[in-house]
Amino acid sequence: MRVAGVEAPEDAGPAVGAAAGLVVGAVEEEFVERAAALAVGGLRRGERALEREHQRVFSAALTIRRLGEALTQPRLPDKGDCMTFDFSLPASSYLEEDLSRLDRICR
Repeated sequence: MRVAGVEAPEDAGPAVGAAAGLVVGAVEEEFVERAAALAVGGLRRGERALEREHQRVFSAALTIRRLGEALTQPRLPDKGDCMTFDFSLPASSYLEEDLSRLDRICR
């Protein structure tokens, strides 16, 4: 019997296959969580770098209102009909709030 790419002994019962499946599933889940954390960290660093560079070039904070100065086709996320944006807030504040909300949902 072959389990997760490894040959299991002939006398291994179905419990070995089930246990190996759980281990592989846990490893894959941990990999996905780490990859997502790295991606989010990169996104945060990228947005902060964009804000710093915008501040340096234009001597003004990169707010939602000014996204068109930094991005070719800026988009606002759809937060529903009852939500409004404060266009004077830094663009990263919305990213941080969304990530915080996602973290609370996933717990």
